[in-house]
Amino acid sequence: MFLDYEKLDGFLERYFGSVEDREARLVGVDRSLDSGYFDIVRFFGDNKINPEEVEIRYLSGQYKLSDSRIRKYAARIELLLRQQERLYDGPKVMRLASANLSKPPYSLSVQVCDYGTFAGCCFALDQPDPLFDRYGGTLREYYKKKVPLSALESHPLALCLGICGMVVTEEQSSNCKGSQVQRHLLLMHRSENLASLENSVGPSAAGSVDFSTSCRNLSELSKWSLSQEIREELGLQEHEFTIKLLAYAREIFRGERPQLFCLIRTSLSMKELSFRLQSLRHNAEFDSFEFIEMSDNLIDSLYKVRANYEAAMNCLLLEEFFSES
Repeated sequence: MFLDYEKLDGFLERYFGSVEDREARLVGVDRSLDSGYFDIVRFFGDNKINPEEVEIRYLSGQYKLSDSRIRKYAARIELLLRQQERLYDGPKVMRLASANLSKPPYSLSVQVCDYGTFAGCCFALDQPDPLFDRYGGTLREYYKKKVPLSALESHPLALCLGICGMVVTEEQSSNCKGSQVQRHLLLMHRSENLASLENSVGPSAAGSVDFSTSCRNLSELSKWSLSQEIREELGLQEHEFTIKLLAYAREIFRGERPQLFCLIRTSLSMKELSFRLQSLRHNAEFDSFEFIEMSDNLIDSLYKVRANYEAAMNCLLLEEFFSES
């Protein structure tokens, strides 16, 4: 409702249009597809870093928006989302204040933030508002005109860490070429009542990272956070899945917010998983689900089901991972 995919291409051209910018966003086996994400750091492949070596550093104090226009706008959007029953009281979330993933010692510095503050700005970037009339009409144009650089330390939005994962089922199949592993990816049709990317086709599980001081490193944080989403959204138990962190990146579509992408392996078959999901019809996160085969036609399949940016990025990182395994 407050985010417009059709506005993204023009925004990319104006602010992220250099050859270097485009090349930095490329994903897929042959690195030829523009993901809409930048600052991509992979935790697999030749140049991987170990997420266990990425320290989580906790800053004191709660994050507050410093720009008065953004603060006023975010408060208004938060109230509107609550009135629409798309936003509820919940845990505090984790704002990323800085990241050092280029050379050791690796670290992420985080601080506590209200989810409503985060949603009020990063989930409503394309809603016209008189506050921004002199700056292009929307928060998307305003924040980039005010602070052209993308550094986390000076960014005017509440950039809170998100996480998502794709469930992959792996089953043996037989054909004329013999027995081989057949992989399917689980995609979810997101509910219209969600605060962000509503009515779109998303990854198997996704959410914001709740604030906690219990995790020492990025490996622990990703597994702790995504495990909660998997249990709540998919009804799987701890012994039925494993999580591998694939990458960190920043998503331009939702204000350059940081995101973690994961592979979720499950011991359940596609049939067993389907039965489990059908028993969760009361789940407010999704309306329906579908599986797509992970094959040479993955890109066509993602286009056909109209996967959102988050799901497409996660799937293409999976394609890279399995091609290099």
